[in-house]
Amino acid sequence: MGEIDKFYWNLGRAFVGMSTLLAIVGPIGNFMILLTTIKTSSMRTTCNFLIAMCAVGDILHQCGVIVVQLPILFNFHFEISSYLCNCLMFLPEMGITIGCVCVLLIGFDRLFSVIFAVSYKSRDKTVNHIAIAAVLFSSCLHVCYVMYAYYTPRIGICEILTPFADGLPYFTFPILAVNILSVLVYLIVWIRLRMEADAIMMKRIFKSLLIIVTVDASGWLITPFFIYLILHSALDDSLKFAWSYFGTNFINIALSIKIFVYYTT
Repeated sequence: MGEIDKFYWNLGRAFVGMSTLLAIVGPIGNFMILLTTIKTSSMRTTCNFLIAMCAVGDILHQCGVIVVQLPILFNFHFEISSYLCNCLMFLPEMGITIGCVCVLLIGFDRLFSVIFAVSYKSRDKTVNHIAIAAVLFSSCLHVCYVMYAYYTPRIGICEILTPFADGLPYFTFPILAVNILSVLVYLIVWIRLRMEADAIMMKRIFKSLLIIVTVDASGWLITPFFIYLILHSALDDSLKFAWSYFGTNFINIALSIKIFVYYTT
């Protein structure tokens, strides 16, 4: 990237400021969700456990956003080795993976509880939790493999997606697929619940989950698509720099509003 015009550098910093603010609000809200789940004995269900795990993933993800964007916010732009960047971004990448996969698992958990209500209540919870752990572990292992297989020693700017280098599609496409599948699963559950006249409380709870997964998936679809269009457009480097940072706000908005959705719907 060439020399950045001062106006667009400051515009980019303003967009980074928006993203950083959202990345600060997000972990606070998700920490409250996590704390509530731990302290409330009635919230020890598989669904609430997955919501708490999702909160942990989002916290790790948005802490990574803060780490990479604070230097730009304070008018300091620097380059580091890809090895150091990989080390800094390891936990945030795991957070992204855990957050997205847990949203899908929550959907499947609700789907089984609605369609197979009797067998769901009599299921072996230990086996269920082992299966969940296996899915999360294998998903994180896939991300680790992509980071390792496409590791390229170089000096550059460290961003959330930098560690994947040329293997980026092997990270983003599965994430997008998981989010699209999540929306489909949640829609199926929502349609099924609408047929149940006596499931008023379940409908209310699931309404919150449906809003969250829709916003979450929208953020994951819009952010990479928007940034891809900007970076591959005919705009000059200064414009690309500024507007690519604007694109990061979509997913951060999605992650930051969860606490408000839970407590207002």
